[in-house]
Amino acid sequence: MSIRVQHFSGDSHQVDEDTEVSERERCLDVAKQNITGHREQDYGSLEDNFGTIAAYWATHIKATHGVVIPLEDTDVAIMMSLLKLARLGTNPAHFDSWSDNAGYSAAGWELASRKSRDTTCSRNYKEVCDCHDCEREE
Repeated sequence: MSIRVQHFSGDSHQVDEDTEVSERERCLDVAKQNITGHREQDYGSLEDNFGTIAAYWATHIKATHGVVIPLEDTDVAIMMSLLKLARLGTNPAHFDSWSDNAGYSAAGWELASRKSRDTTCSRNYKEVCDCHDCEREE
């Protein structure tokens, strides 16, 4: 027997009642559902959507504070994670903030890892890089 778990955004997923799932697995399962579902159809590709958000934020900062700050798609993932962490500081028992933070972390990593494959590797990505341009330190 399975039950449907409804997410506050309206998304839902199936959970098998007979399967014992740890809370961390449940958190990651919900995050995975949220970031791999229909989001690309609704909002476009991850790079395009987060790139657009970065451009809007940079435009707002320049217009309101007169400061030019170049923001990238990975900055959006980081700052959205920071938003979720700030909310968790107020309410650490709010499940959606934990699962959303995991989702933003995964999205940020995907964006960062794609960039590391597109250019010469920086020191930050050597451990996971599969390009053959960087020398791995032992």
